[in-house]
Amino acid sequence: MGHDDSVQFAGLFQAIRGRLERGMKIIDPTDELLMLRVRTKTNEVLLTPDSKITVIVVQNAQDDFQK
Repeated sequence: MGHDDSVQFAGLFQAIRGRLERGMKIIDPTDELLMLRVRTKTNEVLLTPDSKITVIVVQNAQDDFQK
């Protein structure tokens, strides 16, 4: 993934993170987002937020169990 794509990807997932955290506060104010996993046909994205840094991992979504 190129630099421009990475920056765009990070921005989109930061927006998703914000929406999820706001929604979770409505449901249960004591709860917090620890990890988000999103899987598509081609990629799997793992997002782990922290107070100072957010780690976003994008990996190939090959499923060895379906072979």
